[in-house]
Amino acid sequence: MSTSELPVLDEHYASLVALWAKKYVQSVASPSSERTHEALLQQQVATKIIKSLPFAMARGLAHTEQMLTQELHHQGIHPNLIDGWQINEDCRTLFTIVSDALQQGKSADSLSATGSRIFKKIRRRYTQEDGRILGFVTLQIHMTSQFLTDHFTPQERACFAPYQKVVDDHLYMPIYEMLDAAAQQPTGSMPLRAVEALLPQVTTFAQHLVSHAQDCYPKHRVYSGLLLDEGVMRSSLRDAEMFQIYLCLCALQHSAQSICQELFPLCVMLYPRLNVSWELVRSMLEELDRVLESELDPEHYSVFVPHLDMFHEVFSQTVVI
Repeated sequence: MSTSELPVLDEHYASLVALWAKKYVQSVASPSSERTHEALLQQQVATKIIKSLPFAMARGLAHTEQMLTQELHHQGIHPNLIDGWQINEDCRTLFTIVSDALQQGKSADSLSATGSRIFKKIRRRYTQEDGRILGFVTLQIHMTSQFLTDHFTPQERACFAPYQKVVDDHLYMPIYEMLDAAAQQPTGSMPLRAVEALLPQVTTFAQHLVSHAQDCYPKHRVYSGLLLDEGVMRSSLRDAEMFQIYLCLCALQHSAQSICQELFPLCVMLYPRLNVSWELVRSMLEELDRVLESELDPEHYSVFVPHLDMFHEVFSQTVVI
């Protein structure tokens, strides 16, 4: 990557990077015996990733093609935009840097920082021409991850989960676009202050939204299982965070373009295939609106209102049923 592609590291950018990085920080105050056990577990997980990756990738690609080929044709996405060789290479790269981080005993927050250039390059590769291609890529990575962890022990899954979340966050969410937009904000701007107020609470709010959905739709079954199932909970949490990051991006760009041109088309392509109901999405958005109004200062909440209204409009019953 050339220096011209690197983000402007001004104080706003650095501030939001620090807020985001806190999501992955792990305690380093553990006793030495626990750190030794953790290091051995990391090595064990890394070895399993390397050994199982080719098979998991092949199965992940087959399942993704089975689920989405018809949808890609239905949406008129040109087949030339799906470069299977490049997608496989990027998938291999992502899981390789995860296994390298585990082998070297790096924490998840360290992976988030050291892998940022690669994450950014891969994400932008699939959003430049048609953002919907990102849906194919992220689903393949998701399925590959599922097949990788099929034979993990509960301890190994717990060890791997924070690193998997780093990859998911950097690919699914427009983190870099948000950071670049923040770098363009004047000091003390209200949108920047509103985003700085929301970011530290994104995960807490997402956990509440997932719990709310589980209470309201306890029997709703998506492609991978019930909302209460561990894997589905993890995906639901990621999506609830993703919607908030798109909301932050809209506030910083003073535009709902990223919702209309990227997030909504991705959801339209993936959610029906994953059996995620639009009623569930609308319920989540309504609860998000209520939580933000309740938990944020009124001046901060007011920044997000026009973009929350756009969320409600594009996902309304008049648009998707």
